[in-house]
Amino acid sequence: MWRSPARGRTATRFRGILRPLPEVGGARRAARSLEAAAPSCGFGVGLCVASRGRTRSSGAERVSRPSAPGDPSEASGDATAPTADGWAWRLAAPAAIGGVLVAHGLAQLRWVTAEAWRPAVLVVLAAAAAGLLATLAVRRFHADRVAAEPRTPAVRGTRGAAALPLLALLLGYAAWSSVAAERLARDDVARLVGPVAVPVVLEGRLVGTVKIKAADRGAFAAFNYRRPRTLGRLEVSGRFDAAAGGMIPARGTVLLKVNRPAPLLAEGQRVRVTGKLQAFTPAENPGSYDFAAAMERAGIAGRLTVRKATGVEVRLAEENLARDAALLRQALRTRAWNGLERGFESGSGPAALLGSLLLGRADVVLDDLREDFRVVGLSHLLSISGAHLGVLVLLMVGVCRGLPVHPRTATLAVLAAVAFYLLLVPVRVPVLRAALMAACFLGPSVFGRRLPAGRALTIAALAVLAWRPHDLFAPGFQLSFLAVWAIVRFAKPIAERLHPPPLVTDAATGRTPAGAVQRGFFEIIGVSLAAAAATAPLVLHHFGIFSPLAVPGSVLSWPLFGFVLGLGHLKLAIGMLWPEASSLLAGPLSVALAFSASLVRLAASLPGVAWVPARPVPLLWTLAALLFVIALLHGVGSGRPRPRLLVAAALLLAGSLAVTQGVQERFDSPPDLRLTMLAVGDGSAWLVESGGGTLMFDCGSSTIAQVGEREVAPALRALGVRRIDTLVISHADLDHFSGVLELADALPIGRVLCSPEVTNEARDLPAGAAAVLLDGLAARRIPLGEVTAGGTWRIGTIGAACRVLWPPPGLTLADARNSNDHSIVLRVELPAEMQTERPARSILLSGDIQQHAITALLAAGAPLRSTLADLPHHGSVVRASPDWLAAADPAILLQSTGRRRLERDKWRAILEENPRVRLASAAVGMVQITLESDGSLAWSTHRGGSGRMTLEEEERLPLRPAERSPSKGHK
Repeated sequence: MWRSPARGRTATRFRGILRPLPEVGGARRAARSLEAAAPSCGFGVGLCVASRGRTRSSGAERVSRPSAPGDPSEASGDATAPTADGWAWRLAAPAAIGGVLVAHGLAQLRWVTAEAWRPAVLVVLAAAAAGLLATLAVRRFHADRVAAEPRTPAVRGTRGAAALPLLALLLGYAAWSSVAAERLARDDVARLVGPVAVPVVLEGRLVGTVKIKAADRGAFAAFNYRRPRTLGRLEVSGRFDAAAGGMIPARGTVLLKVNRPAPLLAEGQRVRVTGKLQAFTPAENPGSYDFAAAMERAGIAGRLTVRKATGVEVRLAEENLARDAALLRQALRTRAWNGLERGFESGSGPAALLGSLLLGRADVVLDDLREDFRVVGLSHLLSISGAHLGVLVLLMVGVCRGLPVHPRTATLAVLAAVAFYLLLVPVRVPVLRAALMAACFLGPSVFGRRLPAGRALTIAALAVLAWRPHDLFAPGFQLSFLAVWAIVRFAKPIAERLHPPPLVTDAATGRTPAGAVQRGFFEIIGVSLAAAAATAPLVLHHFGIFSPLAVPGSVLSWPLFGFVLGLGHLKLAIGMLWPEASSLLAGPLSVALAFSASLVRLAASLPGVAWVPARPVPLLWTLAALLFVIALLHGVGSGRPRPRLLVAAALLLAGSLAVTQGVQERFDSPPDLRLTMLAVGDGSAWLVESGGGTLMFDCGSSTIAQVGEREVAPALRALGVRRIDTLVISHADLDHFSGVLELADALPIGRVLCSPEVTNEARDLPAGAAAVLLDGLAARRIPLGEVTAGGTWRIGTIGAACRVLWPPPGLTLADARNSNDHSIVLRVELPAEMQTERPARSILLSGDIQQHAITALLAAGAPLRSTLADLPHHGSVVRASPDWLAAADPAILLQSTGRRRLERDKWRAILEENPRVRLASAAVGMVQITLESDGSLAWSTHRGGSGRMTLEEEERLPLRPAERSPSKGHK
């Protein structure tokens, strides 16, 4: 293409912002190393690489080089020589990018006063500015030298040096954004959020998908009182203020939870909500999912709970573009799902699976199948990502090739199809990343250009982080971009290594279908191997699972799922236009989906399909393993392994493993006696460890669904527990055994002991929860036995004695009409030879006993005195509660309860008269108390609290049974 000299100079100056620096000496190698490391090193270096994109002029790539005296290009006015003016344009690029980001951070802090600025942020920004100015000065000096002496060699690493101040600016922007996230505006609704629920009236607009979450799943779902509930996000625009006498402006986003189905609520509606606003509960046990942190990353301030759907009043919204766009998107999603579901049985598994694959729908029908996908290592197939969009792009390309359209028009049609598909699916990081990469790949082709894959990935990462900077630390972001970077960097070399291309290609035979299938098969192997190997350390670190079948499963499943996705996209398109015709494709899709689900279930049932470490994988080991895997993939793909790099990575991996193992062995020696109270809301889950033996007392909750799978099993793995020798079920209330079967699926259990009430209820009510429990234990071949008062056994190598104090043999409902009084009371005591000067080094677990059982134990003179004791019935108070406290005389009281009971605390008055250390799970999370070798007690909580109590401090506790007579009258 011809350009006039004047226009050429202007265009060259403009493109000089993105033109690379002179690639002389080590600069080219530094640039290549930066380009290889950019996608994995975060957005700082990546942006520097993205900003140095090569430009093309008249189809030829131009590279700036020093001009010799008398060079014709200098006389012609073509600005390819590194003049001082050209250098100024090039140096303006990183400064402009950094300035835009810092300005964006300042805009976020428009309401923060100067005294609120954090010194650390200012230091980072000052260092970044100083580094940038220094780099500009060095480069300007070097430009002057090149202009004066054209044969002056380039400074080595100039491009790498330019990345450092830009990276510092980006880190400063991230720090500044963090300050903005932590500071709250005066009208931010987050100022109302706290651990205690407060009544509020909020007004705003529903954003995102509003969905009805079905009742809980699991073996005991039928016995749970929780009903289906409605969940959505509310973008707040106002709140009611009593002082102002009406609504005042407010901002922020909250999670709306209606404890009833509300099918009339939809995205885009303007509503006024009357409910209770409360902060999310942080993770209360090690290893459990931190929902509060996830909501904080998403910018959601708290949970707004409404008891009935009448608490949500749909307002007549004003006409605006945002409302119309939200309503249009909701209508399109509804039409897409109706067309996709046409021809399937309503609520069937194939329809739910297809909806998850194509529309990202989360159906309760798929909960069990989703877990099988996770175990096999194929959970990425259920998450809409680049592969799903890739199938759509291939379909559109095939359609456009069959039509007489211009390539530019075909590209625009493909981009339009991708943009329309984004309206139908939830906006998540994998979807956004895939769409941005598709735009980066296809967009330049509209203008006859191409963008390298690595650079497209970098731009996508920058866009996501500019939108949501905190996603840098989210597992989804890390796994998504790391997997794609590994595919871009290593998939093709690995495929060529496994199946080398012929040296001489015959045009007649090189394009046969058999050859294409063979190449495609090895490309799938390369993609699967690169993605699975690169992400395995992070998956093990974040989710605590390693699936050996991930690579072969991906290779074998992608042809089948590719067929399902292709046919599904076709059904989706037809269903949007002609729903009745789309039902013709339901038959083959049902067969393919059912066959796919059967294969996944079969693979998940194989022994050794997944490996779960006993403890969380430390970060040091994860980084070392990641370095080793990348070095190994580089060697396999290039065919030129670097022994030094592999040896260094292997030594680092071994060293980190030795260090972490040594630390664990140092702090994880079998305790003489340790009690762990897991935080399970309104429920009970206690772990007793002694001499390497383990005892579990109860495992259930009435407020946390699937508590064994979500809370207890991950916490026990994080604590290093690999087996439960004995599990005691105190009585037949569901909140004491609802997680037993899930725990049995996660960890081996030697035997289960229960009170006679459990077996009696299972016999009397064959369809009840107790019967389901006993049937599940029998199906898992776990021995079951009954225990009553007088039963004893020992645990661990030191022989800690377990003694049942209650219920007595033959206790009937006529004797104790309250079922809680049938609960087991267990005492665990160290052997006599290990007791210190103060006797009764023991643990007392009382279950749910109430007035009848407490009175009978006191009258019988049962040995209740103990070092550690839990408050009976989660902290309920009866008339005999003060007498129980006097008899037990514990040094530390523990209370396993939820928030509501703690808010209505009836033990506070009793403990004000008789001070004791009390640790409640609703306040501090999981509690772990260890009996030290010197007889002192040391405790720690999951939320960071800790303490110690020596024997002398314990002796000075005010309450002694001999010093105080039993009191009456507390209610």
